[in-house]
Amino acid sequence: MKESLLNLLNGNEKSVTIVDIYLRGGVEKEIIDGRLDIDGKSYQIKKGVPVFYTSPNYNDDQVKTNDTFSAKWNVFMRENNEASFDYMFRFVLKRLVPLGINNEAQFKDFLADKRMILDAGSGMGWMSEYMAQNTSGTVISAEIGDGVFAGYEKCQKYSNCHVIKADLMNLPFPDNTFDYIHSDGVLHHTPDTKLAMKALYDKVHPGGVFWFYIYKEMNPVKHFCDDYIRKQFSELSPEQALEQCKAITELGRELQRINASITIERPIELLNIPAGTYDLQRFIYYNFIKCFWNDQIGYDMSNIVNFDWYHPNNAQQQTEQEVRTWMKEYGIDDYDIYIANPNGMNVVIRKSKC
Repeated sequence: MKESLLNLLNGNEKSVTIVDIYLRGGVEKEIIDGRLDIDGKSYQIKKGVPVFYTSPNYNDDQVKTNDTFSAKWNVFMRENNEASFDYMFRFVLKRLVPLGINNEAQFKDFLADKRMILDAGSGMGWMSEYMAQNTSGTVISAEIGDGVFAGYEKCQKYSNCHVIKADLMNLPFPDNTFDYIHSDGVLHHTPDTKLAMKALYDKVHPGGVFWFYIYKEMNPVKHFCDDYIRKQFSELSPEQALEQCKAITELGRELQRINASITIERPIELLNIPAGTYDLQRFIYYNFIKCFWNDQIGYDMSNIVNFDWYHPNNAQQQTEQEVRTWMKEYGIDDYDIYIANPNGMNVVIRKSKC
């Protein structure tokens, strides 16, 4: 933790007790172990990360969901290959179209002059690192799971990046702080997607932008399969669920190897399946069972994508109309919703300067 983080945190009386530090380059201080005191409350600084979250504050579903993502990031750390990160970055880049971003150069231009950026649900910090490299402002990398410690190792070398372990619904920053909030596939894994959206929206600075990706309501068959598998997996440890996922991952691999397409001449309206020509693997993937496979990232990383879908206890789905209702309730007028794929939607909110 950098002492300069203190200037950004919410609170009047703030101090830090240092147990262990090191000087990067002989100049900049990193607090590795210690205690952070804010208005009478104490927070541990562990492995360089201030910890604003402890699991007893949540119900069993959220604790288990957090455990799922800690296990996920452990696999990422073990694999940690450039092909996987490149794949994820390209995938996220496609989701940023509602921001007017169609390529990497435009994303860099978008980030360049942002004063304060929040990566909300940052995992092991790969996007936080990218944003820190491409902005003149400050990046806050906030993650609730244990992947945050890998994120710290990745990001601590950047003087403009701070990594914290925190609950997105109770962040230790004043309202109206961030020019850009980036939250990719996170809000639906909280206890309440709507309240999580509102909690982050409150942190956006007037004139700022909030982008997030969430699950959309699936068709009836996919919904049934998701609920059935997730219920079975909820009784398993992360390690057991990863093992069970292998059969689903191998199904995806074999369907892709067939390299076939099918044409649905009439829409199956009762199942909400449109007419069209589909790659066979993607047709099964989007409409019946999520059996992800990608040759670029390989077996273990493809398996973790399926695990990410089926093991979290909290994995809510929303309709576009539900999201529009939230916007109306909160008085948000300037927003766009873009259906990214049959599984999810991108939402961009622009906060009024008034």
